[in-house]
Amino acid sequence: MQIVVYCPYTTVRGKTFVLTGGPHSGKTTLLTHLGNLGFQTVAEAAYLVTTDSLRRKSSLLPWIDRLGYQTAVLEKQLSLESKLKPSPPAFLDRGVHDGLAYYALDGLLPPLNLIEVLKTHRYTGVFLLEEIGGYRKNAVRQEDEKQRKRLPFLFHKAYEEYGHEVIYLPAVSVEMRAKMVLENI
Repeated sequence: MQIVVYCPYTTVRGKTFVLTGGPHSGKTTLLTHLGNLGFQTVAEAAYLVTTDSLRRKSSLLPWIDRLGYQTAVLEKQLSLESKLKPSPPAFLDRGVHDGLAYYALDGLLPPLNLIEVLKTHRYTGVFLLEEIGGYRKNAVRQEDEKQRKRLPFLFHKAYEEYGHEVIYLPAVSVEMRAKMVLENI
C-alpha cells in the first residue's frame, strides 16, 4: 500500500539548520540554548507525534505502525517548517531526512512520497550530535543499545546521500556546541 503525502514545499525558507543525532545526544538542549540566543527553533516532530499518540492511546507509534507513524511525522515536520520566517536563521530538532534513517533501521524501504520530498528538500546545514551518555528507555525513547549505536551512521548517510554536508558535534558542553554551530553557519 502506498500512502501519498502532498508536499507543497520544495526548499525550506531562509537559512535552516538541522540538529540530528541518536536519542539522548543533546539536540533539544542545544535547540533551547540557540532559541535563547534569538534564533528560530522547530521542535522535534517525531516527539510531538509520539506524545500525542500516547496521550490519545493511539496505535500511531513507531514500534506498532512504522509506515503510518513516519507518514504522520513527515506531515508534521513539513507543517512546522512551513511556518518559519525568512529570518533569523532557524534550527530544527531533526529534519525530514531523519525518517529515511528510521526506515533503514527497521530494514524497510522508504515510501516513494518520502523519496520525492527528499529529492527537493534542502537545508542550509546539518549538525550530527554525538550521544552524551546516560540514555534510559522511557515511554517515548524505545531504542536499544544496538539501534542507538547504528542511528548516527544512518542519519549521516541519509543527509549525505541527498547532498548535505554533515558537521559532527562531539559530546561537549552545550555552550561549546553552540559556539561550534555558530562558527559553521
